[in-house]
Amino acid sequence: MLASFIALLVPPLVSYESNAVPVAELVASLASQSGQRLEAGKEIASEPVIVQFKDKPLDDVLKILADVLQAEWTTSSGALRLGRSSSLMKTQESAEQAVIAARVKDMLQAAGKTAEDAPQLDANQALLLMDRYRLVQINNADLEIEIQRMATQNPVARAAAPLILHLTKDLATMKSRDRVVFSDSPTPAQRLLPSKASTALRDLRAALQLLEEAKEKVGVKKNQRFIHVMGMPTLGPATTKDGYGKTLLMVERLGTLAYSWKVLMVAKDGAGVLTGAGRIPEQTMDSSYGASHKGVELELSEAQTTFAELWNFGYQTAGVRFAWLPDGSKITGSFGVSMHESKGNDTLAPIRHLLNDPMMNDPLGILPGPLVRQFAGSRPLIASIPDTTIADFARRINQDKLKTIGDVTECLEQTRSPAVLRLPYVVLESKEDWLLVKPYLPVSTRKAGIARVPLRELMSSIKSQGTLTLSAATNYYRASGRVPSFGSLDMIYAANVDAGLDDTAVQDVFNSSLPFLASLSPAQWQSAKAGLSLGEMTTGQRAILQKWAYIDFLGNYERVVPERGKQQMGFQRHYPLDIESTEMFPRGLPPATTVTISTTETPVVLAKASSGFNFTIDAESLGLFDTMRENPVQNPEAAARNLEAFRMGRRIGYKIVVQLTDDLAPQYGVGEVQPIASSTYGPRENLPKAFLRKVEEAKAAFEKQWPKSGGM
Repeated sequence: MLASFIALLVPPLVSYESNAVPVAELVASLASQSGQRLEAGKEIASEPVIVQFKDKPLDDVLKILADVLQAEWTTSSGALRLGRSSSLMKTQESAEQAVIAARVKDMLQAAGKTAEDAPQLDANQALLLMDRYRLVQINNADLEIEIQRMATQNPVARAAAPLILHLTKDLATMKSRDRVVFSDSPTPAQRLLPSKASTALRDLRAALQLLEEAKEKVGVKKNQRFIHVMGMPTLGPATTKDGYGKTLLMVERLGTLAYSWKVLMVAKDGAGVLTGAGRIPEQTMDSSYGASHKGVELELSEAQTTFAELWNFGYQTAGVRFAWLPDGSKITGSFGVSMHESKGNDTLAPIRHLLNDPMMNDPLGILPGPLVRQFAGSRPLIASIPDTTIADFARRINQDKLKTIGDVTECLEQTRSPAVLRLPYVVLESKEDWLLVKPYLPVSTRKAGIARVPLRELMSSIKSQGTLTLSAATNYYRASGRVPSFGSLDMIYAANVDAGLDDTAVQDVFNSSLPFLASLSPAQWQSAKAGLSLGEMTTGQRAILQKWAYIDFLGNYERVVPERGKQQMGFQRHYPLDIESTEMFPRGLPPATTVTISTTETPVVLAKASSGFNFTIDAESLGLFDTMRENPVQNPEAAARNLEAFRMGRRIGYKIVVQLTDDLAPQYGVGEVQPIASSTYGPRENLPKAFLRKVEEAKAAFEKQWPKSGGM
């Protein structure tokens, strides 16, 4: 009786430590230790936290946990529940948007001030900008200085900065990878440049006249070399004398504090007068960081350094060869050696098991978690860290820029970035003896984080199937709302969970067409074989198509839309508005737009190498590989690859054709590899004779086409 009374007076003490633990698991432990009813809401249950504390009052732990997670404790059916109500999330989102808008404004004002402080362009400076022949005479040491000086004189960049500054509100609300086109004479698909931008436009046109006069003075010097300077404006083929048409400012958001821009001015008939492009901030400002190596040296485990190597992606050797068969048909073979394979064996083998279950072995617990705890030392700690820090930590380890405690804090707070561009991952806060680590942008952090449970299911599917199927990728997208991209955490996991999976097979499935494919019902899939019309699509599906038409296909238009009255496109397009999507489709997608999906099947082999890696190879590429191996001196990478066992499979290709007009039908390609169920791994001679015959035909063609090296 007395013990129970004392327990009511003395707050229960609790302890816990983990490099990364799901909130639900931590709360369950606190409940068990204290005897109180505690729960984690569904919306917060799987979020990982890094914790270490011993014999701390429960009330203190609960308050700090809610503070770090930007959550709140509420009473529900007699239990305390940790979660985020819809009203709380709405409040947080509004507050975060205000923070981002203020940061964007500061960054744009800094860019505008730099442009404002630059010397005014005069006739002499214009002549120096347009005379690229003179740069050949400058020695390398001085050339870099001169190019930087020219960049400060660039009249298009000078005009773009104040133009963009007037659009701060529009730009702050743009989503990442969104593209918005502004104009002084907009189509319905464009936005009107504000009247405040008129001064910048007037200054730009005045500077343009100086550049045109300078260009005429310089002229074309035949048989003389010149140096092309990236970022300098391109003039013509029309001039200001041909009458003013309109100006377009295209802006794309690359990240929270990063934008690319392009200014296009055309004459009355639409012919190009001026084109200029750049970034805010300039690329030189936001791409570099160092490390001070201050403080106590970190203890990095072998598992951590090996895990960091997952971000050493890319190829040591890669290439494509073409050849022609006797009947005149063209064949293509490819060969590549990844950075991991180039080491001779599967160096990632010791940590692949950690990738199987990102709930049990949270990626935050593998890399940042132990390092943050080293930084905390003996202090009690609760930390919520963005998933994006994992890739940053990994790259810094690979580049020897993460060696000490000081390097950890510099990474988390981004203190070595220029102040105007500094976007910390976290806020570090000391509270009594505690260390609290909170996300700087908690809403964005949650949106950008990987979904652990769907990722675990994806890993399970890859391991059981031995490949990534379109069905598994679709399920992952539907559950997580994410399409893994190159270098993203979930792409890294999918490509490396099984050494037997050819990582190119993962990249073939995860691309920007996946959301559209995942949205299709079985009936729509069937209709798409003949052509799925806009009327048969949902609002969300039409929005995806509109994004493709306005943003994703822009590069395609350059290649497929012919020049007016010309048989062949030249180096510079005469009428640039002809390939600007907001001019081509001023009122959105053409009503007659249809989407057709066709499939193709290509026989491939799944080949196991003695190094532990697997490869998906078609007959043509296997023929090229055989040719390269016969010349080991020039192709040591091919000679080093020993393929031991083969199994037949098929590569299924899905071609998505978007028929925008009669003459314009850009397309996407998606592919998946499926093993043939009846085929098992065995020696090469067990492969079907028809497939082996194609390999020999390809080999003969490559030997004839590339007799000296036979390969890359």
